[in-house]
Amino acid sequence: MNRQLLWEAYIKEFPDGYKYTQFCTYYNQWKTRVNPTMHMDHKAGDKLYVDFAGEKMNYTDKETGEVIEVEVFVAILMPASSPT
Repeated sequence: MNRQLLWEAYIKEFPDGYKYTQFCTYYNQWKTRVNPTMHMDHKAGDKLYVDFAGEKMNYTDKETGEVIEVEVFVAILMPASSPT
């Protein structure tokens, strides 16, 4: 989520609301008063997140010239891999 997307969601709900520049001004004022991050405590290795990464990749078989599509599997062990 970036500021532009946040404003777009806001203006969709409040069509007569602040324009982008004024929204950013008030957002920056709010951000100095609060810490909008969420700290989550985990035991090391307690959770494993898995997914396939984006669009399929491919490689070409050297012998046949066939282009073969492959999925890229991603697994992250949390929070052991987190930079906290």
